[in-house]
Amino acid sequence: MVNNQSEDSQLRNRRIPFRRRVLIAPKEGGDRSWEESFDLSLGGLFIVTMLPLNVGTVVDLDMPLDSIRFQATAEVVWVRGTDEGEDKPVGMALKFINLNPNQKKLIHREISNHTRAGGQLKVGSPPATQPRMEKSASSARRPADPRPSSMWEQAFESPGRWWLLGGAAVVVTALLLMLLF
Repeated sequence: MVNNQSEDSQLRNRRIPFRRRVLIAPKEGGDRSWEESFDLSLGGLFIVTMLPLNVGTVVDLDMPLDSIRFQATAEVVWVRGTDEGEDKPVGMALKFINLNPNQKKLIHREISNHTRAGGQLKVGSPPATQPRMEKSASSARRPADPRPSSMWEQAFESPGRWWLLGGAAVVVTALLLMLLF
């Protein structure tokens, strides 16, 4: 039994880079939001976000994994409030809760596929001394996108595109005013 626990612990600490869009929905209400994952292990994943949820918040996750839709429940276990370099972005660490054997198999397959393709493992657990952001009275979150269409997300992901859209709106408004007067 000790061997199985040790083996499970080693597998949990094998993390891979994992950049995917993840839909996050807090269980206790609140807005759903699309965020980007940073890495993945059997234990959980790290989400890059400027507005992390509070430590202890339980969420439902929905993301692509091994060419299928993967859904799981996780808890925010720590938050990094400042960007500390390329390999330590601002965001929140999520720990999976009660994964079933099929979910574990999918994550293990994703890790195996990554290493078979020559990808590097990040062996070791994240530092246990990560700063924990205390729960606050109000949860600061960016508003959820009411249109989670991938075409919409791709078209307006870049802030530069928003400037272009705003400029186009000004031009159209000016043309309409000229036509009316």
